Amino acid sequence: MNYIYSYSKKYLGLIMLLANLFFCTFYAKAQCSNIDFSANYTKGCLPTLVKFTATGAPAGSTYYWDFGYGNVTGGSMMLETYTNPGKYDVKLEVRFPNGTICTKAKTNYLNFTTVSEPKFGTNDTQVCSKPPVSVLVDSTLNVSRREWYIDGSLIADTGKIISHTFTSPGYKTVTLKVFDINGCSKVLSKNNYIYVHEEYAVSFCTKMFEDKSRSTIKANFTPFVDPKATNIIEYLWEFPGGSPSTYKGLTPPTVTYSSYNVPLDVTFSIKMKSGCIAKFTKKGLIRQYYSVPTYSYCASQTAPLTVPPYQDFTFKKITSDKKITVRAAKDNVYNIRFLEDGDFDIKIAFAYPNATCIDTIILEKLFAIQPPLADFSIDNPTQCFLPATINMKALSDKPSSGTNKYFWEITDSLKKHVSGSPYTTNGTSTTSYTFYDEGIFSVRLTVINSEGCAASVIKNGAVRIVVPNPNIVFPVNEICVGQRIKPLNYSSPKAGNSGFTHSWKLTNTDSTNIIIKATGRTPNFSFKVPGIYDVEYTIANGTDTNCRVIKTYAKAITVNGIIADFTTGKKAGCLPFITSLKPIIKLNKPNTSPGNTLSYLWKSTATDGIVFSDSTAAEPVVTLTKNGCFTIILTITNAYGCSTVVTKRDYLCNGTIANFTMQSEGCKNVPVKIVNTSKLNPNYYRWRVEPSANVTISPSATDKNPTFIFPENGCYTVKLFTGKKADVACEDSITKSICIRAPIAGFTSNDTSKKCAPVLVQFTSTSKNADSFFWDFGDGYTLLTNDSTPIHFYESNNPDGFTVKMTAIRKYGCRDSVTMKNFIKVYGPVPGFAVDKDKGCQSLTVNFTNTSKYISEYYMIYGDNSNIDSNVMRPHTYKYFDYSLDSNVFYPTIYSKDTTGCISAFKKKIVVYPPPAVAFTVTSPAVCTNRPVQFINNTKYAEKYEWDFNNDGIIDDTNKNPAVVF
Repeated sequence: MNYIYSYSKKYLGLIMLLANLFFCTFYAKAQCSNIDFSANYTKGCLPTLVKFTATGAPAGSTYYWDFGYGNVTGGSMMLETYTNPGKYDVKLEVRFPNGTICTKAKTNYLNFTTVSEPKFGTNDTQVCSKPPVSVLVDSTLNVSRREWYIDGSLIADTGKIISHTFTSPGYKTVTLKVFDINGCSKVLSKNNYIYVHEEYAVSFCTKMFEDKSRSTIKANFTPFVDPKATNIIEYLWEFPGGSPSTYKGLTPPTVTYSSYNVPLDVTFSIKMKSGCIAKFTKKGLIRQYYSVPTYSYCASQTAPLTVPPYQDFTFKKITSDKKITVRAAKDNVYNIRFLEDGDFDIKIAFAYPNATCIDTIILEKLFAIQPPLADFSIDNPTQCFLPATINMKALSDKPSSGTNKYFWEITDSLKKHVSGSPYTTNGTSTTSYTFYDEGIFSVRLTVINSEGCAASVIKNGAVRIVVPNPNIVFPVNEICVGQRIKPLNYSSPKAGNSGFTHSWKLTNTDSTNIIIKATGRTPNFSFKVPGIYDVEYTIANGTDTNCRVIKTYAKAITVNGIIADFTTGKKAGCLPFITSLKPIIKLNKPNTSPGNTLSYLWKSTATDGIVFSDSTAAEPVVTLTKNGCFTIILTITNAYGCSTVVTKRDYLCNGTIANFTMQSEGCKNVPVKIVNTSKLNPNYYRWRVEPSANVTISPSATDKNPTFIFPENGCYTVKLFTGKKADVACEDSITKSICIRAPIAGFTSNDTSKKCAPVLVQFTSTSKNADSFFWDFGDGYTLLTNDSTPIHFYESNNPDGFTVKMTAIRKYGCRDSVTMKNFIKVYGPVPGFAVDKDKGCQSLTVNFTNTSKYISEYYMIYGDNSNIDSNVMRPHTYKYFDYSLDSNVFYPTIYSKDTTGCISAFKKKIVVYPPPAVAFTVTSPAVCTNRPVQFINNTKYAEKYEWDFNNDGIIDDTNKNPAVVF
C-alpha cells in the first residue's frame, strides 16, 4: 500500500504538468481562432495605399506585420504603400497580454499591377507613301489591350503594330490608350504627330532604239511631274545595268544598255523639301521585247514576230517606217507582210499602268526584204468599145543582176482563165491582150528572181470593158417644195455592177444659178426653190473620161411652191405695243391657172401675251400685252396646195425683262454681290429692299450690279426695276428673297460628369446655321472641324470642371460662340505641389508645398531614387551625380488617391547644375612689363566669370579669356 502511494505521488506532478499543457494549448487555439485581418484593396492599379485592419485580439495586444517584404511593428490598423507590381503574402503575428502568440498568414493575398507609361512610335512622321500609310508600333510593356485614336476617332484596329491608311492630307493627332489585366489604363496623345503630305504623280515616257547588231539598246526618257509638286530639291534617275547607271537632274542623257537578257527596271523619283519622295518605276522596261525566226525575207512574204506577254505592261501595236500590214495570229504572234523591199525598222508600242504616255522601242533594220516586188500598170484599163486592146507592164526590174521571170494571168468575173490570154512566162516584163467581149477582168502577175524570191499580185476588176446605156424614168413630174422625188434607174449595166459611177445635175430653168448635184444610182432629191428643172444624168465606167455617157432630160421635174418673208413697221416697243405684219412674196409657182390665190396663217409659240387681230389676214395687227420677246410663224399656202413656213424667233420684243441672281442666305454686315441678268437691253435700273432700315447699297441703288450689306439678321426682299429711260412703260420688276442668319452656337454632352482621368468625352453640337466648328476644350487643346460630334481626351482630373468654348462658323464668314463654364467635370484627385526653386547649383535644397485637392492620401517620389514619403512632403536636397552632362534633370512626382481609389500623378522639372570647375592657363608665365598676358579660361560648367588679378577682392575683368598688362 505504501508502495503504491509513493508511486502515485512520484508521477502526480508530471501528470498535472501534462494536463496543464494540454489545457493551455487548447485555450490558446480557442483564442487565436478569432484573429483575422483585412485590407481595403487586395488588387488594383499602382501606386496603391492599402489600409490593413486586424480583428479579434484583446486590448493591450502587440502586432507584428509582414507586408510581403519584412516584419514591421505596428498597431491593429496599418497603412502601407505599394509601388511595385506583383503578388504579396501578408502575415500578422499578435501577442496577447497573457503571452499567447497568434499568427495569421494569407498567401498571395495582394495582387497589384501597374500600367507602364504608354510608348509608341511610327515608321515615319512625314507620310509621303501612296497610298498614305503609316505603321504605328506600341512599345508599352505589360499591355493587356489597347485603343488607338486618330484625330480623336477610335479606329477598329487594336493591334500592337497597326498599319493605318489616311484618307486626307494634313496634320494628324495620334492617341494610344493602354490597359493592363486589371483594367488600369494610361493615355499618351501626340498632337499633330504625323503630317500626311499630298500625293504627287510622277511618270516618264520612253523611246528606245535597238541597233541592227541586236546587242545594244539606247533609251531616251521624257519625265512627267505633277504641276502641284513644289519645293523640289532633287531629281533622281536609276538605270541599273545602263550607262550611266544614275542621273541627278530632270531630263537624263541617252542611256546605253549592252546586256538586257534579264529585264531591267528604270526608276524616276523626285524629292521635296519636306523629305517626301515621289517615285515611279517601270519594271522590266529594258528587255528583249521580241523574237523572230529569221531577219531576211522576200518581198510580199510574211514574217512572224512574237511579242512575249508581260504582266508589267500592255502591248499596243506594231508599225514600221515602210509599208507593212500587221495581223494578229495566236500565241502572241503577229504576222508582218512587207509591201516594199529594203531594210525595215520595226516599232513596238506598249503602255505601263499609271503611266501618262505610250512607250516605244524601235528595232533598227530588223528585217532585210529582198526584191522582186510584184506590181504592174495597165494602159487604158477602162474601155467602152470593142475590140479593146490593153497593154500591161511590170513596174519592178529588180534585182540589178540576174533575170526575172514574169507570169501573167487574166481571169473573168467568175475567176476563170480567159481563153487566149497570156498564161505562161514571158521573156519581157510587158505583154498585151485584145478583148472581144464585154466584162470585168482581173490580172495577176507573178515575178520570180534569180535568188528564188517570188512575189505575186492580183488586181481584181482591173480591166473594165462595158458600154453604159442610160435609161431614167421619173415616177412623178410635179411636186411641192420640201417634197422628195426618187428617179427610177433602168440604165445598163444593172445595179450591183461595181466600178460604174453615176452623177446627176439638176438645173432650175427659171434661175440658172440654182443647181442641185448628186451621186449614186438612185438618189432621193429634195427641193427648196420652186421652178422647172432639167436633169442631166452621167454614167461612167470608172474614171475614164472617154468611157462615159451623158443624157439630158429637159424640163423633167416641176417644183411648185412659195418663197416668202414678212416684215413689220416696228419690232420693239413698250406697253401698249401695237404693230402690223406684212408678208413678202418673193416667188410663187405656179402663178397661172388654177389661179394665184394665197392663204395665210399667223401664230406665235407663246400661249399668252400676244393677240392677232385676224390670224388668217394677209396683214394682221398684232398687240403685245406683256413684256418679252415673241416668235412669229407665218404659213402661206398657194392654190396648188404647196405651203411654206417662215419662222422668226424673238421677232417682236416688248419692254424689258428684269432678272438677277444672288445667294439665298448670308451673314450680317458681310457684302452680298448681285449679278444682273435682265434682258431686252434695259438702260435703267432701280433696286429696293424691304425692310430697308440701315441696308447699304453700293455704289448706288441705280447701279446695274450693286453690292448689298444687311445690318441685321432676318429675311429681306430685294426688288429690281428695269426699264428704258425714254419710256417708263417699258418697266419690269422681279422680287427675290434673302435671309440673313447668324449661326447660333450651342452644344451639349452626355459626358459632363466623368471619373478618374484619362477619360473620353463626346460633344454634340446643337448649333444652327453652322458649317464648321472651332472647339476650345479648356485643357489647352483646340480643334477646328466640320464634325458636329467630336471626341476629346481629357488627360487630367478637374472636379471643378473644364470650361469649354465652341465657335460656330458659317461659310459666309459670320460666327457665334458659346462658353460653358466648368462644363466637363472629371472627378478624382488633383495632385499638385509648388517649389521655392526649380533650378540651381549642387547641392540644391528644394522646399515643397502641397497644393493637391480632393485627395485622401498620397506619397511623394523625389525623382532621385531616394526614399518615398507617404502623406508628407519634406525639403529635399538634389545632388549633381552625372558629370558627363551639362545639367542633371529630376522629376519629383506626387501620386495621389481619393476615397474612390482613383489615382493621379503630377510632376515638375528640377534642373541641377554642377559647381564650376575652375581652371585656367596663360600663354606665357614670364613676360616683360607693359606686355599683355593672355589668360585661357578652361573652367567647366560656368556662364559668368570674375577675375581678380591683384588678389585684393576687387573684380578686374568679366571676360571669359581676358588679356592683361602688368
